[in-house]
Amino acid sequence: MEWISRQDPYVCVEYGSDRSRTRTCTDGGKNPNFQEKFVYTLIEALRELNISVWNSNTVHHDTFIGSGK
Repeated sequence: MEWISRQDPYVCVEYGSDRSRTRTCTDGGKNPNFQEKFVYTLIEALRELNISVWNSNTVHHDTFIGSGK
């Protein structure tokens, strides 16, 4: 997502009403390593975990990189 410098990605995770966010991996580039763990109580009827990846920007709004379920 960055043209000049390396991207600074972070990940948002949603499971039901629970939302978590990793720390920003400064200069993480295309292969960031977050080394974080989130624990959720499983809900029997809910089988999807929503994940979105963003690039942190200090001057502009954060840039959406991608998402998955």
